Amino acid sequence: MTSRKRYVRDIEYLRNTGIMAYTQMLAGVDYRDLAEGWDTKTGPLLTRLIDSQQFASRTATMTYLTAVGVGVGLGPGTALAPSASSNRNGRLPSGMFTGSLVSAIPLTVAHRIENGLTAPVAWNKSINYVARAVREAPYSESRLTTTDVLKEGNLNWEFDDVVIDSDLDFAVESEARRVRRNATAKSAAAQNKVGQEMFPARWLARYSRMPSPGACSFCLMLATKGPVYYADSFSGRGASSSRLNAKGDARVHANCRCKLIAEPERGMFKNKVFGDANQYMDAQWKDARYKRSYTLSKLLDGKTLLPALAQSDSILAA
Repeated sequence: MTSRKRYVRDIEYLRNTGIMAYTQMLAGVDYRDLAEGWDTKTGPLLTRLIDSQQFASRTATMTYLTAVGVGVGLGPGTALAPSASSNRNGRLPSGMFTGSLVSAIPLTVAHRIENGLTAPVAWNKSINYVARAVREAPYSESRLTTTDVLKEGNLNWEFDDVVIDSDLDFAVESEARRVRRNATAKSAAAQNKVGQEMFPARWLARYSRMPSPGACSFCLMLATKGPVYYADSFSGRGASSSRLNAKGDARVHANCRCKLIAEPERGMFKNKVFGDANQYMDAQWKDARYKRSYTLSKLLDGKTLLPALAQSDSILAA
């Protein structure tokens, strides 16, 4: 089963199990006496159900995007959810708190009865808002999370932990990676300030790939992604490329001579790609796993192509 089919299956499974749980929770509820246990038992359970549906859907979405990232060559790692997604925790797509919707049900039912509706009709019309929230939570969060990723322009990629520096012990490495992961929870400025006080600059800097003359289409494709890599993305103990007999710390195959160029300041390499225009002109990369071909020149749309830097000009070059 492909990652996409599994993803669609997972979202549908979340929806169906959510509806089943919702039905079971309401089985013992007497709408004629909502004051008994709604605020202390049924209401909190329904709120937790909807919030759990939201979180599980976001996790499934990022799992799928992780598979996509690995498939297009980002390397072993994990796609992290955008901070905008985390800011929706406990909220409906409208922005309303989930708990506010659920806790308002008894008052809503009473209000409808005062306005002439029978108790069963008032209950059904009121609880339908919660039922709709349960049904739509998985698909809504899936769409919203995907939209957040698209707005950011690229995946916030956390590479699998590897070791590249003998002067950094395990504890320091772990803490450095923790700072990376907090990128979605802190502003870039705050993250940089914390990181620069504790770790070598090259450990936290983002890197772009600089393809060597005659680079293969796979290396050129990786270069089009811009500053999404770290110094340890392609080298060091645990990196898949470390076993290859190649030159350069950005190697991804035998005899690879590509380099990594560190971004001097966060954002300076945004929408910028290194390399010679002639390299990308007619190059195509074929993704054997997904049986798709990419014309690399099209991947440069909206991006500025920068010439390769001399080694003396490369700041913190790998």
